[in-house]
This record gives sequence, C-alpha cells and structure tokens, in this order.
Amino acid sequence: MKYFVLFLASFVSSYGNKFMQHLIEPWYATQDLNKKREIGNEIINLMHKHNYGKIGRDGIRYYDGGWSRAITLNLKQFDKINKPFNLELETIDGGVYNTKDHLGKVVFIDFFATFCAPCKRNTDNLIKLKDKYGDKISVLIISTDKKKDNIIQYQSQLKHKFATHFDPKGRNNKYSKEWGANLGTIYIINKDGTLYDIHGQKDLDKKLKKIL
Repeated sequence: MKYFVLFLASFVSSYGNKFMQHLIEPWYATQDLNKKREIGNEIINLMHKHNYGKIGRDGIRYYDGGWSRAITLNLKQFDKINKPFNLELETIDGGVYNTKDHLGKVVFIDFFATFCAPCKRNTDNLIKLKDKYGDKISVLIISTDKKKDNIIQYQSQLKHKFATHFDPKGRNNKYSKEWGANLGTIYIINKDGTLYDIHGQKDLDKKLKKIL
C-alpha cells in the first residue's frame, strides 16, 4: 500500500496541488465510510478554495489531474456499498464473465494496466490469495492497456490466468469516467453479490478473512 500512496503523492505533487497532498493517504487508507466521505469532501472543497483546474458543465473540475472527477464519482459509489452489484463483461479469451455466476465466492475486480507498477503489486497479492483460498475467490481483471497484446503477454508469465476484460479506450474507459475507478483500485464483491469495498487494495488478506 505504501508504494501506491507514494505513487499518488508524486502524481498529485506533479500537478501542483500540494494543498491536498496530506489527505491522499487517509483517503485511501481509512476503512470508515463516513471518514472517507469527510476526507473526500474536504479535498473537493480545497480544490474550489484554490480554484484549481476548471469547472465543467457537469459541475466537476477538470485539468486537476483527474482528482475531482474520481473523488466525486467515488463518493457516489459509496452509496452502492452493501447493495447488490452485478457486472457482465466479455473476456479476452472470447468468454463472458458475470459476477452473478460467482455467488458464494468473494469477487475481486482489479483495474489494471501493465505500465502501472502498483497494479502489478496488486496482481502479486491476488495470486497469493488464489494460492491460499483457491475457489473461494474469483478475480476479474479490467485492463486499460493501449494494446491487448500487452496484457496477454504479461499474463502468459503468471501462475494464474485471471479472467480479463480489455477496454481499448484506455484512460477514457467507462469505469474511470462513470465510477471514478483509478488504476490500482480493487473492488470487492461479497459472497452474497453485494458491493463490499471500492478501495479494496489495502489489506486484501485481512478483508478476505473477515468476509469469507
């Protein structure tokens, strides 16, 4: 997790919005939804206060490194936690992955790209969990690589070949634009098909033990 936070801190600093840098780690680290809402709204308010970026027609700022959109959409996603969640996608091997087909298992949805170092560390963690828990878990990778061959080549070297959906729109993929799901993010779907966490990459093993 610390590498992910360092990556984000560097990302934020590079865009000049250092006024919110101290809030990055708490935003991703806390597991308390009310605290997440509080921190998220504080970040949004700071951006307004510093007039950072520009406000679009939808009322969300842009040209701010994507933070306003991601956090605003994340706050909306929090309202879906503990509610039924379903996702059906085509996979790169020509199949279909439907979360409903995996009821009774904990499902991890991993937003991934081969150029993202924190994403690869998430993959390593998911492989360890698969080794440990086997069929008690299921993993769906959503790849936003520039080329499908990149993810195919990467996965050819892995111990486990997780179901993978390729989105050719890259950074403009629907999950980023509609859900605020950044690379390195893992959604966790509980055994009963409800959404458990949208920042599940922290303490994966600990969370899994809690809900299995």
